[in-house]
Order: sequence, then structure tokens, then C-alpha cells
Amino acid sequence: MPPDPFPDMAERQKDVIHLLRQKLRRSLARHRIERSLPRLMNILPRLKARDSRAATVKLCCACMIDDG
Repeated sequence: MPPDPFPDMAERQKDVIHLLRQKLRRSLARHRIERSLPRLMNILPRLKARDSRAATVKLCCACMIDDG
């Protein structure tokens, strides 16, 4: 039997599947953020100053999710 021309193909496939899942997760997260952004913007002014700052930081970090 000839040697396997792509000995690490199974490992590469796992890596590719992992990357695709990550990308899908990120795009789904971005979609959820964009969909709930108007509601979040309505809530933000009503929060206490400390909570408002924390929420703003979380929102900014969430919006910076890269598409990959």
C-alpha cells in the first residue's frame, strides 16, 4: 500500500471545522448584538452610572467582535 500523501489531512480537517465553527459563532453573536442594539440603547440611560459604564464597556467589546 502506498504511503498516505496527506498524512495530516484528518488533523487539517479538524482545524478547518474548528475555525468554521468559531466564525459561525462570531457571526451569530454579531447578529444577536445588532438585533438587540436598539433595546440596549434604550436601557442604557436608565442604568445607574456604575452599571451604565460597565454595560457600555461590555457593549463596545461585543461590537468589536471580528468576523474572523
